[in-house]
Amino acid sequence: MQLSPEEENFVKITKVIVEIVPKFLRKCFIEKWDKKYPNRKWKSNEASGKFLFQELPSTTKNDWRKKKYIDNLKKGNEQDWDTTILVFAMLYSGLNLMEPCRPREQRTEPLRVSEAIDIIRNIRNVYFAHAISISCPYKEYARVMKDIRRTTKLLFHGADKEVHQIIAEAPVIGLLRRLYNWLSYAIEFVALCFGIGRQGQHSAGVISYVEHFVMNLVARCIVPDVGVWEIDQIYFSYIEGKLTDQQLKQIEYEKRRQEELESLLNN
Repeated sequence: MQLSPEEENFVKITKVIVEIVPKFLRKCFIEKWDKKYPNRKWKSNEASGKFLFQELPSTTKNDWRKKKYIDNLKKGNEQDWDTTILVFAMLYSGLNLMEPCRPREQRTEPLRVSEAIDIIRNIRNVYFAHAISISCPYKEYARVMKDIRRTTKLLFHGADKEVHQIIAEAPVIGLLRRLYNWLSYAIEFVALCFGIGRQGQHSAGVISYVEHFVMNLVARCIVPDVGVWEIDQIYFSYIEGKLTDQQLKQIEYEKRRQEELESLLNN
């Protein structure tokens, strides 16, 4: 049986929420736990689970509706926790591992970690747990993936790349990527005919600007619903493909250094 494009969109959202997000949420949980309990760092064993249970407020322990979650937490093996249990542990268990969420209408950028996790929880509930059909229209899929990328980029180092790999498999994105490669060669050929090459920094910047402008224009004519963020990702993927390993390592180093500086300023 062949899936429709809308059904493929649903499968990709499910893959992100079920396979990718939980493993990064587990890292987030351990990081927040170790920060709050530096003398009782998380060991992924029953001893950690028992200590976690002791730290739960009595209102949580006595709530029969949460027994299923608590039983999983007591075992102390976060690898067995799905998105629901991980979100419960960090946001709703009473452990107070992070700042609470603000009401949605009062949230401002940058989001708190708890608010980014809450967005993931909502996506999981609406588009997976309580879905009425395995179908997601492209425009809605693009919006959901944009929210997922925005939150995972804020929360988890490395998750954004994995999510992008799934997005890049979409037929529309694949079409635009091939189109962009063709346009880039055509523009570079025309530039060379006029004696303009990529050797000079100014000339390379002009060619890149023209490529990006033409890509936006053509993409919107072919796929009116395509988002700017999707076109940008194709553009940046194309640029990264032309960088050397050393240049990529330097970019990654600068990115980590910037994140560390921001972390120090925020703390």
